[in-house]
Amino acid sequence: MKAESWRHQGELSTNGAKLRGPKPGQQVSFWTILLAAVLLSSSAARAALDIPIGTSFNGTPPPSPTPWVDLNFVDLSPNKVRLTINLSTLSSIFFVNKVLLNFDDTKNVNSLTFQQVSGVGANNVGEGKNTFQGDRGGYYDIKLQWSPNFIGGSQAVFDITSSQAISAASFAFRSFQPGPIPPNSSWYAAAQIIDSVHNDRADWAGAGSFTLTTVPEPAFGFASAGCCLAGLGFGLRRNKVAAR
Repeated sequence: MKAESWRHQGELSTNGAKLRGPKPGQQVSFWTILLAAVLLSSSAARAALDIPIGTSFNGTPPPSPTPWVDLNFVDLSPNKVRLTINLSTLSSIFFVNKVLLNFDDTKNVNSLTFQQVSGVGANNVGEGKNTFQGDRGGYYDIKLQWSPNFIGGSQAVFDITSSQAISAASFAFRSFQPGPIPPNSSWYAAAQIIDSVHNDRADWAGAGSFTLTTVPEPAFGFASAGCCLAGLGFGLRRNKVAAR
């Protein structure tokens, strides 16, 4: 995404389109300002990846509505992604012990750094290409692990940064399975869910699909850009009137 910028020649560049500023004595029209605002808004979209974990593949599934664990990745910058792990539909008698994630094999997973933003902090974060086994669900690149305090109804938020360019889409990959891949054995993410009342009841659950969309920047950013453009046009018009 190309950031908008004012150039010294008086040009506004947005997504490759150039809107030239007025020549001396010319007035900026309302439609020029509106077009610039629309172009600014179209350049402000960010990728968002949602991975719902709600299919049991080994164990006793929770009776709660699915997804039991919802993973949401949103781009913050070319090398920063925010991850929100939400257990809003999971009953509070259950807790999540592990969440396993995948990463783009063309990039170095060991370059990732996880920083806690809010919610329940993980006790352990591990990284390694095809290193962490999720029972029968294959091998994953990232492990997030908690002591029994990541209970149903809570959430955890992390900022993931890297020395290389990453995006939300960098986490939309299936787990590795050596040899022939049997049905329901490779997932986009997996979680180990434990019944705190009956500790012998644990479940491994996976995500068999994902949704990748774009989301706009916060509204105040767009509104501010529009106000600045409107102010520019109004100021230029006032200057012309004053010159009469």
